[in-house]
Amino acid sequence: MTAAGNVTHEQVLELVQGEFGDMKPTGPAEDDGAPRTEAPIHLESKSDLEQVHVCIGVPSVPLGHEDRFSVCRPQ
Repeated sequence: MTAAGNVTHEQVLELVQGEFGDMKPTGPAEDDGAPRTEAPIHLESKSDLEQVHVCIGVPSVPLGHEDRFSVCRPQ
């Protein structure tokens, strides 16, 4: 997680715990080495920024895979 702006570390921890605290471990992750960035990185600057967008992406099953939606559902 990354946070910027007028927030404290404790506020960020509380928000993350509230959103992801119920997730259970699924076992050790496979060590496939460091992830590779294959998508372009787009940065945009605005002088008067009033909102923040957070995008999180990880390698997963393909879009049409039958297990696509079960990956997103908490156990």
